Amino acid sequence: MALAATQAAAVTVEADVLRSMDGFEALAPEWSGFEAARQHPLLSHGWFAAAAESLHAGDRLCVITIRRDGRLAAAAPLAEVAREGRLRLEFIGSHALYEPAGFLYADREALDRLCKAIIRLRRPMALLRLPATGRDVRSLAAAALWRGLRLAVASPPCVRVNLNAGWDAYLATRAPTAIAGIERKRRRLAAAGSVRFQMLAPDPGSALAALDEAVDVEEDGWKGRAGSAMRLNPPILAFVRALAARFAAAGSLRIAFLRSGDTAIATCIMLEWNGRLWGIKKGYRESAGRYSPGAILLHDVLREACRRGLDGYEFLGSGDALQPAWGNGSRDLQSLLFYPYSLRGAWTLAADVAGRFSRRRAPAQRIGDGKGESS
Repeated sequence: MALAATQAAAVTVEADVLRSMDGFEALAPEWSGFEAARQHPLLSHGWFAAAAESLHAGDRLCVITIRRDGRLAAAAPLAEVAREGRLRLEFIGSHALYEPAGFLYADREALDRLCKAIIRLRRPMALLRLPATGRDVRSLAAAALWRGLRLAVASPPCVRVNLNAGWDAYLATRAPTAIAGIERKRRRLAAAGSVRFQMLAPDPGSALAALDEAVDVEEDGWKGRAGSAMRLNPPILAFVRALAARFAAAGSLRIAFLRSGDTAIATCIMLEWNGRLWGIKKGYRESAGRYSPGAILLHDVLREACRRGLDGYEFLGSGDALQPAWGNGSRDLQSLLFYPYSLRGAWTLAADVAGRFSRRRAPAQRIGDGKGESS
């Protein structure tokens, strides 16, 4: 569906909305030309395509594109989602995954046109976890001026580990007692049997077998008891499988294991992208919990990243109490809510306010025990 076409200085600019998965898949070659997609796997076409096919059954894609002289200049990977009876635009996969997201654009002029095209749709929006100080937020705010109510909501930052200075320099910035504690746990684990670290780079033929082993490990821990394990959440498991298949084909899937004998007792599913590791899912077997296998594995993953000359590790998810002990940097994020000046916008705002009030009055429910693993 074409939104608009303008012509200035002999340059033709077109705004369009893609609704079909086939149309979105066809964008893959052009999408990879965006600098942001080359830097961040969570903005890559493969990430959004995996999320679209596994997490949006029944939803309509609403991928907004800007073309200049036929070339893709900007894109907003959105979906039109009905949630609690309210229809709004969201980043593809953002509600289920709660990971950082954003727009793709070649330059500021293209981004400004993209944001104006988004606002012209006059849809309520919940855009989660945008860069707090990025152009995305400023351009969208300018486009929304006088056209609706825009609310900025604080979002947890993403912790990162920068390893540019090397392993010894990184360890020198960590608490010596924490590192000594990990090595003490490793020695105790080794006393019970052989300990082995393994970092796999599965190809498409071996990716699903390695992934299945990682899923088994995660379910055998506290996440299984809490009901948050991948196997107990079919849409999330379908997403991780689709993601693994796509990134294995690109040579970017990494799955690490800590093994005691032949048994995997901790795992971490990652993407290697732009010289960094991006942690997608991790877990450990609860039977080995007294040895802190997740901490030992992360220590070994970071050391291996240094050995291979990678720049660092990106924690994803909304964070946990253990991440600051490892991290030496962070990415600040915020979420944006938009309610257009229309009957639909007013109704959605009223329903959101009423829903928030009801949740505040409801008794607090404990949904997990918050142990260690964050994603």
